[in-house]
Amino acid sequence: MAEQDTLLSKAKHVLTEHGSPRAQRAALVVFCLAIFLPSVFRGFVDPDETRYAEITREMLERGDWVIPHLNYVPYFMKPPLTYWVAAISVKLFGFHPWVLRLGPLLAAILGVLATYEMGAAIGSRRTGLIAGAILATSIEYYALAVFFMTDMLFSAFLFVAWLAFWRHYQESGRRRAWIALFWLCAGLACFTKGPLGPALLFFTIVIFLILRRDWNFLGKMRPVTGLAIFAAVNLPWAILVYHHDPRFVTFFYWRVNAAGVSDAALQHSEPFYYYLSRVPLGLFPWTLLAIAAIVAAATVTFGPARKTAPAGQVWLTSLFLGGVILLSIPKAKLATYSLPLFSAAAVITADYLARIDGRSRVARFLVPLQCLVAMSALMVFLLGWEMEHFKVSAFRLSLCIALAAGLASAVALLFAAVVSFRGRLGAGMWIMGISAAIIFPIAMILLPRVASGQTSEVLCRRFRAELAAADLIVVSQAKDFSVPLFVGRRVAVVGHASELGMGLFVENQPAHLPIPNNPFQLKAGAIGSKYLLGIQELVTLWSSSSLIYLFASEKFLDKFLPLCPNVWTVGSNGHTTLLTNRDPAITRRPQRVMARELSR
Repeated sequence: MAEQDTLLSKAKHVLTEHGSPRAQRAALVVFCLAIFLPSVFRGFVDPDETRYAEITREMLERGDWVIPHLNYVPYFMKPPLTYWVAAISVKLFGFHPWVLRLGPLLAAILGVLATYEMGAAIGSRRTGLIAGAILATSIEYYALAVFFMTDMLFSAFLFVAWLAFWRHYQESGRRRAWIALFWLCAGLACFTKGPLGPALLFFTIVIFLILRRDWNFLGKMRPVTGLAIFAAVNLPWAILVYHHDPRFVTFFYWRVNAAGVSDAALQHSEPFYYYLSRVPLGLFPWTLLAIAAIVAAATVTFGPARKTAPAGQVWLTSLFLGGVILLSIPKAKLATYSLPLFSAAAVITADYLARIDGRSRVARFLVPLQCLVAMSALMVFLLGWEMEHFKVSAFRLSLCIALAAGLASAVALLFAAVVSFRGRLGAGMWIMGISAAIIFPIAMILLPRVASGQTSEVLCRRFRAELAAADLIVVSQAKDFSVPLFVGRRVAVVGHASELGMGLFVENQPAHLPIPNNPFQLKAGAIGSKYLLGIQELVTLWSSSSLIYLFASEKFLDKFLPLCPNVWTVGSNGHTTLLTNRDPAITRRPQRVMARELSR
């Protein structure tokens, strides 16, 4: 018992202001691993994970580390750093979903540590610890930490860059190491997702320097040396790709990035106010606390007392509000684009909690309310989304487990509300964070099993072993990237080319032809590719001697079935149906089985 008390007291000491910074960093790493790792060991989720997994697979298969390929056509939507990290991981540990997620997982831990350092530099080490815990248990940050996507690596580089700038600013630009790290991370962010990274960095910094009336500090950022570092990271690859096809520069830097500011015809068009609702939802279960903290920080920064506002608070407000403004300008928007703002939001929230007294009226009202809102949202999720799939017998055991864990978390949140209302603010916050750390992994593990997140892996297994070179595989949705991933070969697309459009255009048109205004809307016949079909072309092929496998969505089936009476169903996973133009009972598979038996 005495030893247990000693260990408990040591653990409490680590989490206080007097704890060792090294021990606190180690505690955050252990905490992140404990909550992230259970969600890493699961199957892929469509469509984003299978897209990037297929790009990685083709990179390794082709041995081409310069030009990313998707469905065996050039893919110029993003630079290759994420794919390089994944490919190196696969080289070391083999091709598995958890291996591909190692990059985002490590980047998420780096982001939490950078947030801790920012909180410690602006407030205190306790503020940094709270900020790191809030960030790790925010639903969007948690999800992207265990998904194979580009956003987490991109955001981690931005977090470190902002931290490096702040430390450089604190030291009045005396040390070169911090600003060199800033420029390096700016270059790596650009090499991960494009010009959005540098744009976010410099827009927020300019806003901060305007509010601080400190324009002279721009000269202390060593722009000549910095631009040289930035160019050294990005130019070599850009030159190699330009040498392969000059149209890459026009497409990636102009059509994908610059034109997204004003062109609503591009993908993911959303209204200006989109992030005002998405960012608070992504911060769940800390939504209300974060909103209150951001409003309080903005009031200090822009209110009557703005001249005496602490520099750290102005910096955090500039990061968050400046980022929201910049991301809201382009018409192309996605919820994941806002992930770089979460570090600043977490530090603002932690600093706010450190400032208010646990016995104050604000704390006694706001924290219990946040716990009750989190509990209510959890119950809606459980009774809505979970019960919607309960009728599917294959999910019942998993959903019962999730329901039990969710109800336990809801009871814990109710208890946290009571504890917080009685003045024990810290205990209530810890209970809420632990509840999120329990329910999020369960939701992530179940996600690939529900119809909306399933891949076509099971359907591909039904015919992959008997697939011949002359057989044609067709998908009705250009974003069903799990089919080429699990079949290991190229597939044809019916309808619009979507994000494969630029690659199909480059593949089929000479280099001197300019790219179309919107390659995403390319249709069959526009470029003469046998891998981009119209529905009438598919109907014609369906009656040919070729064996065709069609992965069809429910919407596509309504159009296709009236045109083709000779259709056989191989299977379905809930949202995709696998069809063929030959009776499975008399196709090649039984003949091959018979041949193997005769050879014995």
